[in-house]
Amino acid sequence: LFPLFGFILGAFLVSKFEKLTVAICTLSIFGSFLFSARIFWNFVFGVYSKDYYIHKVFTWFDLGEKFSWNLGIYIDNMGAIMLLMVSGAAFLIHLFSTFYMAHDKRFGQFFVYMNLFTMGMLGVVLSDNLLSFFMFWELMGFCSYSLIGFYYEKEEQGNASLKAFMTTRVGDVFFLMGIAVVWLGIKESTGQGSF
Repeated sequence: LFPLFGFILGAFLVSKFEKLTVAICTLSIFGSFLFSARIFWNFVFGVYSKDYYIHKVFTWFDLGEKFSWNLGIYIDNMGAIMLLMVSGAAFLIHLFSTFYMAHDKRFGQFFVYMNLFTMGMLGVVLSDNLLSFFMFWELMGFCSYSLIGFYYEKEEQGNASLKAFMTTRVGDVFFLMGIAVVWLGIKESTGQGSF
């Protein structure tokens, strides 16, 4: 949740307190990295057994027997490795960008987008079902579009961001169709429409 909090605080502070926004966004990613390192250590260096996993679920949306949507997190050995990799790479990118983009006119805005993108990546890693995976995947797609076209004054960047956006949308349609097929199969076999 650190990248989410960094994004929310940064979105409100970026217009007046740009350097504070950059510090908050970078520290939130560092906090996420520290927690990921702890999880990685516990999973990989034997605190837990090799087949141990963490699975926490809560109901997010419930329409009774017709439809319910559960959100949750699932962490196993591979998830722990991916958490460390994503948060570590995101922290290094944030750190490098504090120097590389220091004189950019939208310096703080870049960090706000990066925090949202990192939250999307961590959500993809932690998702325990296809629908929440798709939701975080879409969030990453939006952030990719925003970051690729960050210098929207230049025509090449605008065209590249539009091309990336359209390419990923084609894949997303098939992804959503696959989720629908899986959901219909589950509904048919169990008689319930829950994820």
